[in-house]
Amino acid sequence: VHPTEKALIVNYSIEATVLDEYQNTMIGDKKDAQKIIRLKSLSPSTDIRALAKEVINRCKLIHPTKLVEVE
Repeated sequence: VHPTEKALIVNYSIEATVLDEYQNTMIGDKKDAQKIIRLKSLSPSTDIRALAKEVINRCKLIHPTKLVEVE
């Protein structure tokens, strides 16, 4: 949850690996990243479960099993 905005903060890592013809790692790199998902429609009357489902459907970085955490 963002400290000052109506938003979720998604922290994730991107890992890329180059393999040789024998599937041995030649080069590997990992990068940490962050995505802020603004929730403009969030209000006291918002259906939180429906909003969480919409966030998961739109943001492929969040696995559907994380629904409870998004709520």
